Amino acid sequence: MLKQSALFSLLLVACGPKTETNSSTSTASIVGWHQVEGMLGACYYPPNYETLDTLLVRKQARSDALDAMIAQWNGSRNDGVSFNAEAVEDAETVLLGHSDDIEAVSLKNLKYCQTAMDPTATSSGWEGWVKRLPGELTAGECLTPIRDQFFHYLELGQHWFWELPICSGNVVEIKATASDRYRISEKGDWINVEGQVDVSTVLDTSFPCNETGCVAGQLVGRFQGNAGYEEVFPVGLGTTFKAPMDGTLSVGINDNTLYDNTWYKSGGVVDHTGITIGPVD
Repeated sequence: MLKQSALFSLLLVACGPKTETNSSTSTASIVGWHQVEGMLGACYYPPNYETLDTLLVRKQARSDALDAMIAQWNGSRNDGVSFNAEAVEDAETVLLGHSDDIEAVSLKNLKYCQTAMDPTATSSGWEGWVKRLPGELTAGECLTPIRDQFFHYLELGQHWFWELPICSGNVVEIKATASDRYRISEKGDWINVEGQVDVSTVLDTSFPCNETGCVAGQLVGRFQGNAGYEEVFPVGLGTTFKAPMDGTLSVGINDNTLYDNTWYKSGGVVDHTGITIGPVD
C-alpha cells in the first residue's frame, strides 16, 4: 500500500499545472539586464513605470533605461550589438530632450532586443528602428532655432546666399559692417549696405526687394517658409526679424544685374562686408 500511495502522489505531481519559466508572468518582475535561457544575449528589462512611487524615482528609472539602451546600441556591452554611431548619438540627443518618451521607447526596445537575441529569428529591424527614432519623436517640431551668432561675408555675385534654418517665432538680429564699400554698376557710386538711398525699388519687380523701404544695392533678407511662402525685407546696416513659421533665412544684394558688381579697392586692400546673424541681445 505504501508503494501504491507513493506512486499515486507522484502521478498527481506529474499531472499538475506546468510552470512556464519564460512566460510574461515569470518575467514581469524582472528589472535590469536579463538573459532568457536559449537566447543569444541579455536584454534590458525596464520597470513598470506606472507602479513607481514618486516622480523622482520614475525619472531615475528613465535615466537608467536610457543609459542601458545607449550602452547596448553603441556596442559597449560587447554582445554583438553595435549600431551606426551617428544614429545612436542622434537618438540619444532627442531622447534627452524627450525624457517622457524614454518609457515607451525602452519597452519597445525590449521587444526588438528579444527578437534580435532569438536564434530562430531571421531579422529584427532593430537598428533601422533606432535610426528612425529621432524623426518619429520630433515629427512636426522645428529643431534648428538660431541660438548662436553666425558670420558670413557678403556675396556680390549672388541674389541670395547663406540659407539658415529658423524656427517659427525665432527672433534674430541681422547686422552688417558700415565701412566696407562696393558698387552695383560699372560707373556707379561707391556705397555700403545701406544702398543707394535715393534710388527706391518699391514696386519694381526686377529687384528682389520691392516693398516699402527697399532701395537699390541695399543688403536685404529673404525668408522662405512652407507651401511657397516667401518674404523679402530690407536690412541695410541692421534689422531684427521674427520668423512667422519654420523656414530658412538668407541674405543678398538688392540688385537686378550682378555681373558688374565690384568691391572697393585701396592700396591692394579689397573691402568685404561682414554680416552677422544671431539672437537678439
